Amino acid sequence: MRFFGLFLFSLFLCNSVFSQEKPSVIHIAFEDVANPPRIMNSIRNSHSKLPGLTLELLSLIEKKLNVEFEFTRTPWARCKVLLKSNIADGIFHASYKKEREKFGVYPKLNGRIDASRSVFFRNYAVYVRSDSEAYIEDGQLKNVDGTVSAKIGYSVISDLEKNGLEVDSVKKISNGLDMVSVGRVSAFVDLEEMTDAYIAQNNSKYPNLKKMKIPYRTKAYYLIFSKEFYAKNKKLTEQIWDALAEISSSAEFIKIRHKYLLM
Repeated sequence: MRFFGLFLFSLFLCNSVFSQEKPSVIHIAFEDVANPPRIMNSIRNSHSKLPGLTLELLSLIEKKLNVEFEFTRTPWARCKVLLKSNIADGIFHASYKKEREKFGVYPKLNGRIDASRSVFFRNYAVYVRSDSEAYIEDGQLKNVDGTVSAKIGYSVISDLEKNGLEVDSVKKISNGLDMVSVGRVSAFVDLEEMTDAYIAQNNSKYPNLKKMKIPYRTKAYYLIFSKEFYAKNKKLTEQIWDALAEISSSAEFIKIRHKYLLM
């Protein structure tokens, strides 16, 4: 398991694109911000005894399948560009969006998305002012006065728009929470674990905010591969997805998860 810059990362492209044999290295891109407990560190501090559950999981897959993953960290929007252009062989963590099937391949069973071979499941939570009367009913965010906010590039934006809500996209968690706090937007919808961790570290900044008890969405998150990589390495790709499911429920990985609970 290695971390390289994008320039070195792209130099190995020919190996995976043109080889018909098992690739010597599988290039994976993922977001450059912490996403605890799946990714514990920012791009500035990628080497740690507790790198994150997803990286630990992929390390076990390397050993099981005798493969090597090489990682590049970059903003999520850029991850998708790398996959589209076949510079990255795979990206995580990608929730399911039909439009992403134009350039990426998800695990499937009998033609349907196979959530049992996802990396993990996670909630999108709603953060509002303490005096807000917004509520969630039948999967819809209701009684919202005005615009809501969500992080740019995240799949929940399309869900909110289908909900009939106007969405102001932001780059950072702090941007979204700040906008709710000062009343510029009515709510901020984001990944629960990431936002909860940020609030815990900056609790004094948001005394007037609360998290709604019911999550807005619960989604599966996947390791998806480029169409080109899948076409040339179908058997290996399916083995990786199978290993994700098998190892995620193994005693070895449960023991690893326990380390993160004790942090």
